[in-house]
Amino acid sequence: MQGQRSPDSAAPTALNAPSYQLTTDEVLAQLNSDPQLGLDDAEAEVRRERFGANLLQESRRQPLYQLFLHQFTNLLIAVLCVAAALAWYLGDLRGATVLVIIILVNALIGLYQEYHAEQLLERLKSMIQNRARVLRNGQPQELMAEDLVPGDIVFLQEGDAVPADLRLVESNELATNDFMLTGESLPQDKDAGALPAGEVGYSEQDNLSFMGTTVARGSATGVVVATGVASAIGEIATIGQSIQRDISPLQSEMNSLATLLTRMAGIIALGLFAINVLVRGDDFADTGALLNASILFAIGVAAACVPQGLPAQITVALSLGVGRLARENAVVKRLSAVETLGCTTVIC
Repeated sequence: MQGQRSPDSAAPTALNAPSYQLTTDEVLAQLNSDPQLGLDDAEAEVRRERFGANLLQESRRQPLYQLFLHQFTNLLIAVLCVAAALAWYLGDLRGATVLVIIILVNALIGLYQEYHAEQLLERLKSMIQNRARVLRNGQPQELMAEDLVPGDIVFLQEGDAVPADLRLVESNELATNDFMLTGESLPQDKDAGALPAGEVGYSEQDNLSFMGTTVARGSATGVVVATGVASAIGEIATIGQSIQRDISPLQSEMNSLATLLTRMAGIIALGLFAINVLVRGDDFADTGALLNASILFAIGVAAACVPQGLPAQITVALSLGVGRLARENAVVKRLSAVETLGCTTVIC
């Protein structure tokens, strides 16, 4: 793995080789950056236009109607919807109304929880403003991290969050917490002069500090070599957004139960329909009335096989779990995550 993407990658790069394989002077020369003066505002604006803002791509927020429709993706809910539609078609308005109320209550509980969690996450993001100490126009100043561009000179101190991928220019007993990138639990020592031989992974690129990591101890000065999606964490985030989400264990069990119940209900309905037609044929003068009565009877018994209150009960139980987690300062975006967390046996 390399600290820089190749020039033909989707994100533009300012260097012709991985920055960890270049000396400090080579990196500064290729970036046309002066460690004593930094960039001027005009040049920084030009580079911002070329490389974009120092932000990670975020998945597009789902509109409210999509969140609402998402509540109906459960197979058991789909079975209840079909049962309600058939009951209404056959004139059983009371049964259809009860089923619709159950379905809507379940959907509204799930919608409220997911929408509330999204709003809370948005508010948390707006409260967290990452700033960086940068050398611009020959003067140290504090800027928003999103305004950084390749070539900016950044100062790091203990406790700072690294605002972009930096090739270290000077380091003073620097160590960073790289666990979110490499999985290493102990701080990683960094050295501006280290030059690894050949291509190495992130954990061995000791002359780089990566966006998203934090300074455990020491101080340093570095030059920005990658921002946003071109950074190491940006590459991982881009890959992560293409991953298809699996359903939770509870959703899998619910789908299996719904499939089993649907098959059982279908078999029972067909059997009762046939029996009713054969046994009660003499009770009806009109064949159409006999068929309608037989269908209504079969659907009524089949619908009774489906536990109408189960989806709502599960949703309420998960909502209670969300409430308990919220009291422990944990934000849950989807209800199914509560059950998935409960099924977790190993956290790596």
